[in-house]
Amino acid sequence: MANKKSNAKTVENAEEVIEKKEKVEKIEEKEKVEKIEEKVNTSTDSEEVDVLKQEIEELRKAMKELMDSKAEAVSQKVVIKQEDDEVVIGCRVLQGIGWGDPSEPAGEIRLRFNEEQTVTVSDMKRFFRRHSIRKLFENGLCYFAEPESYALFNIRKYVDLSDENLVRILDRKDVNEVIRDLDKLTENKKNSSIINCIVFRICDMIRKNILTWDYYTRKAIEDYFSMDFDRGINTLKAMENYRN
Repeated sequence: MANKKSNAKTVENAEEVIEKKEKVEKIEEKEKVEKIEEKVNTSTDSEEVDVLKQEIEELRKAMKELMDSKAEAVSQKVVIKQEDDEVVIGCRVLQGIGWGDPSEPAGEIRLRFNEEQTVTVSDMKRFFRRHSIRKLFENGLCYFAEPESYALFNIRKYVDLSDENLVRILDRKDVNEVIRDLDKLTENKKNSSIINCIVFRICDMIRKNILTWDYYTRKAIEDYFSMDFDRGINTLKAMENYRN
């Protein structure tokens, strides 16, 4: 217990030092800008004014970069968790997903579409020993409910296949923009797992009237995936009837 408190205190102290240093740097940059602006206002030499204005622009750019790096550092901050702490995972695959075995130390996971479940950090580490399970989270087929959990397991890049993000992309007026974003999500149609997930999600959104494309937009997206969405909708209905 004492060791946990010591680690937490060390991290806290380090963050305080970094924060104070950044504040000092920000104040110093601001003071430099103010001094140069004062020179601009009092100078009568046009060439000198131009040089001073350029210096101001460069200092402001440096201040912006400092603030951006601070924001990036916060977003990439790793939350320190113990092995018995829990993370929340969920499923983006319409058909559901599962892995593991009840006889294994980490047990098994069975998730329905948009269902969430808590898992201990130690069990997730065991699951991630299998590259195929790690890929589920990198490809967006499964997700962590808390974004900072990705950094906890050293996942730096992952695809966002949330309902909100898909609707945002698919509901755009310009079909060329839709296709450009789909290319990014599917790695130019090279990732079959992501394509399969998106196609059936689109079919589900069409039958629920979440997506109300005109004929030309729908035809363009069908051609992109080489898929008749009516066939996909019928497949979903057949799957649901089979389950019931």
